[in-house]
Amino acid sequence: RAHPNRGQSSRQPEAAAGSAQPAQLFPAPSMMFNHPPIGDEPLKNELHRLRLHIDSLDKIYELKQSQLQTECSQEIEKIKQKYDLLLEEQDSVHLEQMKTLDGLLEKVVFHQSLAADFRAKFISPSAAQ
Repeated sequence: RAHPNRGQSSRQPEAAAGSAQPAQLFPAPSMMFNHPPIGDEPLKNELHRLRLHIDSLDKIYELKQSQLQTECSQEIEKIKQKYDLLLEEQDSVHLEQMKTLDGLLEKVVFHQSLAADFRAKFISPSAAQ
């Protein structure tokens, strides 16, 4: 993923939405000065130290992004499993209800047919009206 402002000398810290701690631009002094100088020029040393710090921040950022994406995927999978189960249960209830109603429908159609046969055999056409 490309990082905006990579080539610019000015970087601003961005705190994650809802994070408990504000973003820390500079690490503790022990982290700041544990890189040995690469030469006799202080400005080159400072640029090197800042680049190392930027690389470190980028790695931490990418790890956190990956961790959050993994957690998100896990949460989505849990929710999907929950609703898949609820949908299966609903399908089962619907199927049982449809079987019951189909059985009742068959009985009513059968009784309707019996009633028509009964009228045809035992009730005269003039009395049925």
